[in-house]
Amino acid sequence: MHRVLVIAASLAFCGVLAPRSAMALPLKPSPEVRVEGGILSGIDQGPVRAFLGIPYAAPPLGDLRWRAPQPPASWSGKKAAVRLSASCMQRRQSGGPWTSEFRPRGPLSEDCLTINIWTPAGTATPPLAAMVWLHGGSFKTGSSSVPIYDGRHLAARGIIVATLNYRLGVLGFLAHPQLTAESELHVSGNYGLLDIIEALQWLERNIAAFGGDPKRVTIAGQSAGAFAVELLEAAPAARDLFQQAIAESGPTGHPIQWRGLAEAELRGTRYLQARGLASIDALRHVPATRLYAPGSRGDAAPDRNFPPIADGVIVPGDGATASGEYHDIATLAGFNVDERGSHQAAAGIAARLAGSKGARDTLIEWGRRRAMHCRTSLYLYLYDHVEPGPQSARRGAFHGAELPYVFDTLDVADHRPFSAADREVAERMAGYWVNFVRSGTPNGPGMPNWLAFDAAAPAIMEIGDRLTALR
Repeated sequence: MHRVLVIAASLAFCGVLAPRSAMALPLKPSPEVRVEGGILSGIDQGPVRAFLGIPYAAPPLGDLRWRAPQPPASWSGKKAAVRLSASCMQRRQSGGPWTSEFRPRGPLSEDCLTINIWTPAGTATPPLAAMVWLHGGSFKTGSSSVPIYDGRHLAARGIIVATLNYRLGVLGFLAHPQLTAESELHVSGNYGLLDIIEALQWLERNIAAFGGDPKRVTIAGQSAGAFAVELLEAAPAARDLFQQAIAESGPTGHPIQWRGLAEAELRGTRYLQARGLASIDALRHVPATRLYAPGSRGDAAPDRNFPPIADGVIVPGDGATASGEYHDIATLAGFNVDERGSHQAAAGIAARLAGSKGARDTLIEWGRRRAMHCRTSLYLYLYDHVEPGPQSARRGAFHGAELPYVFDTLDVADHRPFSAADREVAERMAGYWVNFVRSGTPNGPGMPNWLAFDAAAPAIMEIGDRLTALR
């Protein structure tokens, strides 16, 4: 009995909800898979097996700080993959409509380059399609430990779900002439993007061990994660690592001028000067906690001047032409009606309608431009469901409000009074996203028909309290 109690407590600590009857059930052996580094021991979650905190790269510590990710060390015996890893270094954020279920949990560390995988239990044929999730957070915050990103409910529908961490802020995107000089590619910065590419390469080599098909991978992300999707579509090193894309509240339709390498190096030089150091080697010896100390402000701030860089190598372009690339792969993309409501109060019905029309116009314009270059299917949406909870009337369908519905993780927010209508929205959204990952179309049995974009008769799917095509 004591042994069962300990295991039940351990599962709860790992974010696995132990059933009330756990003490009466026989113990199941932990699921195992063999990957290139050794054997992983995961968690049995009923219809799903979870493998958490898998290192896809070596910890970027010491001399590896501000270098391209390196292969992780192998291990002997069985490696427990039962806990989410630390999140990458960042400042803790507060405020806005994002309550606790939208925020990273657990410790922060540079040792954070890990991936989490949920896969259906049992043997499935043919090999399964996979969705790789890239978290948002303006490239300076966020983590795969955010509770609403739990992948078990989507995986239970018959796909593999992977979430991952990548370096953020100054540790993820610092450029400097000294770093450029020591690089074989003769560029610097974009370490966070290189992390994502490394994780995708790791999946390509290892996803078959989890029952997945390396040629049926969809990259998906929201906010900064959606921007990363666009950058990866243009990145030569990422080509052929994924076959479909989902972009939620990203750059769709908006021209973006990413900082060029020369400007990024200048800002990196000012950062080093603000730290009072003469060399990158000296900066590599500064503890990460000091880089993120509360007093790190102005040019020394770790999260002020460090977005991705149009370096001409990893990300094509010179800062003026990095966006607007059209990768001819099936795509699902859209916005929320009250994107700005996450930063300021929704300004009434008239403003909401104007915002909705503006979002539709933007999506249609982008869809028409894309249709001139691409033949693959495009599915556009406008999300307008208001999540119940703190300041719901004020915030509306705010930036990120769709995420717990996409992942069908409403239950992680027990402080929100979800209704049957909320669960119906989650059922529909999760179903659409899983269908798209599996087949390249969100449509499926029993689902309201979602029209593919047609430049001659454009339609956008309204997702919320109703599901209908907006023409």
